[in-house]
Amino acid sequence: MKRIMQRVVVSIVLTTVFFLSQIIYSYAEEIELTEVSVDEVSAIDDNSTINEAETSVSNNIDNSDEFEETDNSEEDFSEEKNEVEAEEDFPLVDVDNYLSYGETWSDSNEEYTYEFEIDYSNMEKATVCLVRTGLVNSAITIFDENGNKLYNVETSANYGRKWVNLTNNSEEAIERYTIKVKPVDYSKRKTASFKLMIGNQVDAEKMMSGMENAVELDKYYEPYLNFVRNEYLPNNYECFYKVTNSSSSILTILFKTDDIRFRVYDSNGVLLQDSNNPNLTESIHRTDFVGHSWKCAEKEDLTHVFNGSGPYYIGLYNLKPSNENTLIKDYYLIAYGDPMMCSGSTTVMPWNTININSQRYVQTSFDVTDSSIPTTAKATKITYSGAVGSSIQYWRVMSPDESSWTSSKSYEPGINIYYSHGSLFNSSVHGRWNVSFLASKTSRINTISPYYTIYYYYEYGD
Repeated sequence: MKRIMQRVVVSIVLTTVFFLSQIIYSYAEEIELTEVSVDEVSAIDDNSTINEAETSVSNNIDNSDEFEETDNSEEDFSEEKNEVEAEEDFPLVDVDNYLSYGETWSDSNEEYTYEFEIDYSNMEKATVCLVRTGLVNSAITIFDENGNKLYNVETSANYGRKWVNLTNNSEEAIERYTIKVKPVDYSKRKTASFKLMIGNQVDAEKMMSGMENAVELDKYYEPYLNFVRNEYLPNNYECFYKVTNSSSSILTILFKTDDIRFRVYDSNGVLLQDSNNPNLTESIHRTDFVGHSWKCAEKEDLTHVFNGSGPYYIGLYNLKPSNENTLIKDYYLIAYGDPMMCSGSTTVMPWNTININSQRYVQTSFDVTDSSIPTTAKATKITYSGAVGSSIQYWRVMSPDESSWTSSKSYEPGINIYYSHGSLFNSSVHGRWNVSFLASKTSRINTISPYYTIYYYYEYGD
């Protein structure tokens, strides 16, 4: 009986412990559930507050024009923000950075399109520069962001560099533009490439400088007059041209200033020659026979400088740069190949008297030895004065290089002399000239004292 009572007590104790543990476990779960419930209530209260705030603002918007305008303003600001973010996809030109593009043409129907933006907040004007780096010319058309055509610019055989300035025409600091580039005279036989730069106006010279922006010079041929005219002078940077070695490699550059010289580089940028070298300046820098409007010429046959076909680069530079970031608006001419020619004339007065008749030619002569006449001068025409035209029916001339006569037409005071550019048969001006006259049968004049004007071509810089 005692043992039974012990078992009952143990059973009661175990049962009690089991129920106590269940109570404790249930209490813990209740506490956890209570905490979750508190969080949920807190979230519900927060949501209620947001909904109540939205309801309150909505009610205020319905009852207030000011809030309505504010709301629209916020919407406009959001749209403006989206536009700015979209504009960031376009290349941006600002006061410190410029864009540079370069392409090679392979077909006459090709076209390149460039879209970009300019930040005018710290620049007065922007400049678009186009450089012909091959022999095929290019043309650009510039449009504003609304598609309105602003400018057309193109290079040519005589103009290897062209540029145009852009200004801000709106109240916005940033303006968007589009440029379309096309070839002008594409030919598979010609090198065909261009460079396009867009940047701050004060960087215009910098953008067009450097060997990578060299204008290629075609071989100069006088009848074509295919020199290149550059419309600004080098100042703080070298202005480059590209050439190849040929049978005629004469470089001629004509300036209205005396401060420009040139350097010759190989294709790796190694300096081969500087025309400012004291040993070369006297022979290269010319101030005589440079025409009426030019002050000086840089002229040299570069055959002895080159070693191989090239390409080679000619870099023009200023001995006295101004250090101002502006283009020096002046121009010069540059040609490579045959020498550039200039026209001139001289009048010779022999002061001799000739007795003429209508039966035979009466001959006389005069010499041209004046040092003021270029040694390269080649005659193209001669005229006489000092006699009544009707008294001379025919006259003829024999130039210093000729052994036969060239006759005039009837009663003509002028005779054209054979001239062809580069020909070995052209007639020199320097030397002895023989002339003879035949009087007209009706002339009563038997004595004349003629003088002569000789027209000629000569090499710039002689």
